[in-house]
Amino acid sequence: MTSVVSLYRYPIKGLSPEMVTTLPVTRAHGVAHDREFALALGTTAFDPENPEPLEKGHFLMLRANEQLAGLGVKLDCATGSVRIETPDGSVVAENITTEEGAARIEVSSMATLERPAKDLQG
Repeated sequence: MTSVVSLYRYPIKGLSPEMVTTLPVTRAHGVAHDREFALALGTTAFDPENPEPLEKGHFLMLRANEQLAGLGVKLDCATGSVRIETPDGSVVAENITTEEGAARIEVSSMATLERPAKDLQG
């Protein structure tokens, strides 16, 4: 018999998964709040008035930026608050649904990439 041992979702595409106790799934939308957000590279052009799908190479991701694996990510779906913690205990908690909050999350994530991977292993 197959059983589910743990559930994860990726609140921010390309960052670490978040363990959850429940995981709503619908036919129309798949896993709720999974990869709902992404952090675009600074060189990515995006028009919020006319959004277009972009290839994953336009975003930060674990595959290309292994230092991101050291970040713990939690999303409060009701408020849009994202909490990101580094192995050294630094925390950024911002509302990712606001322009200011998203910008601070991006700055924090980019700062993580500027540190050598060995410094992020805790």
